[in-house]
Amino acid sequence: DDPTRRFAQRQCEPGFYCVGGVRHACPQGRWGGEPGLTSRECSGRCFAGSYCPIASPLPSACEPGYYCPNGEKRWECPAGRYGSVPQLASPSCSGAAKAGFFTPPGSTSPMQMPCPGGTYGETDGLTDATCTDRCPAGWYCPTASTNAT
Repeated sequence: DDPTRRFAQRQCEPGFYCVGGVRHACPQGRWGGEPGLTSRECSGRCFAGSYCPIASPLPSACEPGYYCPNGEKRWECPAGRYGSVPQLASPSCSGAAKAGFFTPPGSTSPMQMPCPGGTYGETDGLTDATCTDRCPAGWYCPTASTNAT
């Protein structure tokens, strides 16, 4: 058994680079789109609106409901916001929840969740089912109300 002797050799596959006969994964935030790469730079950096986990052969588009600011990770659109299209790069995502509705993290519509009956949501950007407030005594607030009726 001679440790310096090679028994098999293969070209580094996409998503990896090889140096000194050792295979390494392309780091998070980088992609390796072709076989035989020789640098940790791989094929390049992922751009905003996409993300590249470790060993990515290609950038992945940030899905609706997420934003990808630097090409390294994807983050859920925050509560009160929504992401209706792919490749968003900002935590403001596509916009704020509409009045009468709230959006939990990762929402894809401004009307993701209606304010429940008995509550109302008078402003945009509401984050949870408490909405703006409970309907006052003597008033009626149907689902998705923006004020007490």
